[in-house]
Amino acid sequence: MSSVFSIRRPRVAARFLAHRRYMHSGVPLFQARQSDTSGTNVTTESLQEDEEVIFFSQDKDILPEVEIKPFRRTKAETLMRFNDRFVQPSIDWYRKVGKSHGENTDKDEFMHLLRNDISSSTLFEETLKWLSKDNYKLRNNTYNGYDTQEIEFYFDPSAIVSSTLMPGDICVLKNSPFELLVCVKTPSEAMDARFTFANTDGNVVYAWKTSVHLRFPTIFNTTELEILQREKLHGYSPVGSVKNDKDVTFVIPTLPRRMLISNVTFRIADAAVQQLPIIKKKLELIHRYLQSGSSPWQIPILKLVEICSNLELSNNIEKSIATAFMKSGLSSDALYSLANSHFELSSKVPNKVECSRLLAVYWALLHQQGTQMWGEMTVHRGIFFPSAVTVLPLTKQHLHYHNIIHKLRQHGGVRINRIAALINENDLASLNKSFPYIVPLLRDYAAGNLEHNDTITSLISSLFRKLDEYKELNISRDVCFDLLKRINPSEPPNPLLINHELQLPVNNERVKLEQKIYDLAVPPKIEHSAEIRTEYKDLICYCIDSPDAHEIDDAVSIKSLGGAKYRIYIHVADPASLFPEANEDGTTINSPVLDIAYQRAFTTYLPDKVFPMLPTTYARSSDLGQFGKPTKAVTFSVDCTFSKSKGLCLLKDSLKVELSVLHKSTRITYEAVDELLDEPTTKPKSGKHEDLKTLFYIAKALRRQRIVDGGAVVFENSSTGIVSLSPDDNSELVEVSFKDQIETKSTILVSELMILANSLTASYFEENQIPGIYRGYRPLNVVEDATSVPEWVKAKTQENKIISKADIAKMKSFLTSSFYSSLPTPHDMLGTSHYLTITSPLRRFPDLVNHLQLHRTLKGLPLLYKQSQLDGMVWHILTRDVTLKNASVDAQRYWTLRFLKKEIEDPTKNNWKLQITSLTDNGYAHCVILDKAFAVGQLKINLNKNPPLVGDQISDCEISNIQCLDGILQFEPTSRSKIQKKK
Repeated sequence: MSSVFSIRRPRVAARFLAHRRYMHSGVPLFQARQSDTSGTNVTTESLQEDEEVIFFSQDKDILPEVEIKPFRRTKAETLMRFNDRFVQPSIDWYRKVGKSHGENTDKDEFMHLLRNDISSSTLFEETLKWLSKDNYKLRNNTYNGYDTQEIEFYFDPSAIVSSTLMPGDICVLKNSPFELLVCVKTPSEAMDARFTFANTDGNVVYAWKTSVHLRFPTIFNTTELEILQREKLHGYSPVGSVKNDKDVTFVIPTLPRRMLISNVTFRIADAAVQQLPIIKKKLELIHRYLQSGSSPWQIPILKLVEICSNLELSNNIEKSIATAFMKSGLSSDALYSLANSHFELSSKVPNKVECSRLLAVYWALLHQQGTQMWGEMTVHRGIFFPSAVTVLPLTKQHLHYHNIIHKLRQHGGVRINRIAALINENDLASLNKSFPYIVPLLRDYAAGNLEHNDTITSLISSLFRKLDEYKELNISRDVCFDLLKRINPSEPPNPLLINHELQLPVNNERVKLEQKIYDLAVPPKIEHSAEIRTEYKDLICYCIDSPDAHEIDDAVSIKSLGGAKYRIYIHVADPASLFPEANEDGTTINSPVLDIAYQRAFTTYLPDKVFPMLPTTYARSSDLGQFGKPTKAVTFSVDCTFSKSKGLCLLKDSLKVELSVLHKSTRITYEAVDELLDEPTTKPKSGKHEDLKTLFYIAKALRRQRIVDGGAVVFENSSTGIVSLSPDDNSELVEVSFKDQIETKSTILVSELMILANSLTASYFEENQIPGIYRGYRPLNVVEDATSVPEWVKAKTQENKIISKADIAKMKSFLTSSFYSSLPTPHDMLGTSHYLTITSPLRRFPDLVNHLQLHRTLKGLPLLYKQSQLDGMVWHILTRDVTLKNASVDAQRYWTLRFLKKEIEDPTKNNWKLQITSLTDNGYAHCVILDKAFAVGQLKINLNKNPPLVGDQISDCEISNIQCLDGILQFEPTSRSKIQKKK
């Protein structure tokens, strides 16, 4: 729905309304220093000729004197203050930035713009000059007998993935989801990675990158808007906002605020508000048709918006829904076909999305989360956008909890009183028999599945207030889980595993069914009549991995071509050959296994759970660790010249991609490789030793080229305190220990060769115009002093200097997340212009997709996936990528905090050395325990002392609050605490 420019207008600041009263006579404010509204000159000299200021007091001994000025003088001074504080910044902005838009700087025209009402056609036309013509649409309309123009704003979904957060992006922040703001400046200080935003009223807001939950990019036709200005020293009290220095304030000039912030954000928000009631109704209807059995699943938000846009409400709901699905590219049976539903529901996203409609859907989802209809919205930190939302099952969530709320509220809460009495009496058998829903309720609350349901949270709180053992405690998920374990001692130790977003079989009926299909799945015997494979009968292939690896999906080889010339081989497991889709002429996905693998997208790795992407039988059939028998693989090879004196030269034109069969594979652990590479040079060398030694030196040279030529940043030995679980006496994985992921020669060898294979294959795909799924990394857009941070880290990397923990802490807030894209994308962290992953097809679906595309290309068959299909698929892959990363971090933090909570039961052990990772904000600074990567928390700062800086270390701090399931960890310094400045 559109908004009408001439009818609605945003709230205007009081100071501007006051300005309009002074401007009623039509005299420009920039003349306020020279004349008043009557035309009489009001100069400094004339003011001095006015009557003198009178100081009056009824009783000088009791009350202070009051300064009384003549009205004319008061009025003139007010106009001068207003001019310097508000008008002059707009003039300066218009003169400086308007030139890039071909604007004139005539004062009369400028003041006409500043003076005009927000709905005037002049200001409307002026605003349009700043907007990207591709991203708005005008429509003439008649409203109450007046001819008006409506405007709709659009964005291209591909612009989300192909850009980072920039000035001019319209955003929604986590802590204020019902307010639109405009990003007006990216991080500009070396110690402060916060972005600067402006709201509709022109107020300045500072926020971290993790606060951005939604953005509309490229609405304006330039990012150099320079809306934020440092307030000048005008001699009056400042009116701007303080960031870090109380003597430095920033302002948003009135004119750009009206043209580029209020004007646009209000139109989008107002149109979204008008659509909200209808969108809520549509989402209720669509939700009923998006059920996947009785289990949660995730749908891309862009697809949900498209269905909402295509749904026309009518008396025939079934027909309306079917029509909306068909217009959205979904077949009528898409929701009920296991083989096609997931793919169809996430492919082919729209090319253009109307901003207000997406915002209305976003707001409606927030409202309906509290009724257990929709779960979390997954926000990807690399693209600053919600990629998907969880669809909760109607019966087992929405209706189930609606019924529970009714029961617990009925008759004045008599059931809550009865439940509390049974718990206080420890009559757990009667509790479970009479109130069977109490255990699932507590389980969902502990798992974080009821986070948005305020009614359930209130009822649980009222229950705990009646329990003798808990009534004095703050209600938290930890306390809830403690009660749950008391009621049901067999409860698994980690409730996070049943979180809806994770989608594990422990609480997801759909995934349980899919797992049964996997357990029965046997790879088909496929005749490869058109398949030509290279037989590597004499080439030794080294499978380097950890001794407890679940699958071996890569191997490396090297062959001397004489002199200083070598051929490097990277062999990758070939599960794609087990799918008919890799060999048939058609382009239809028929394999349920492939569809389930797509839904999972990745193998799930948690400290206490590994959940594979492919069936065990498929992994074993294509595992390169099948020593002693021929094994199918996809081999990537490239020639190079290498010597210690002349270095490395890759002959990229020699790249070969081929289907192969390996005959001589040998497994070797990282530790064994390190031992071989560290052997003294005097010891007799074997062929294995020489191969691995040469590969290691080539890997080191490859890394050096990435750093010097590509600007790659390498953090060595940076992962400390990673959780490792071992079984207790009851065989439960609950015993926590910590290990460090230390980079060694063997890990450098493997990682650099895998990066080489992925980078070369990306070029191969682009040159041969093969649609694929790429992986990218885009740094934050930083300006001014903040640019010194990445430059300084890159300089240290290029100089082979060690990047300390303090360096990492300082840079961490400037880092974003890598992401997947359906278009060639640079990976700036790795220093490669394009990066397409193909080295882990057993555990990453993007790699499997790229293998399927390679199979079809090498066999001369039509490609399986079109570009438009990958454009849609990538949104589901982005969702699963960030979901599983978040789950891994949450699980690591949970087990780390459980360990700490147990440790501090002994008060003498509550003593920790911390490293500061952020500037002080509201009396707290972010920090981490030095040797435990996931012990991340907040330290209370004494504001009367000099605050610590990022990278500083503080000894002898105590844990003051710890909540394992909520991830809350708070510290306080002690009298023994000392600050060690960063080095």
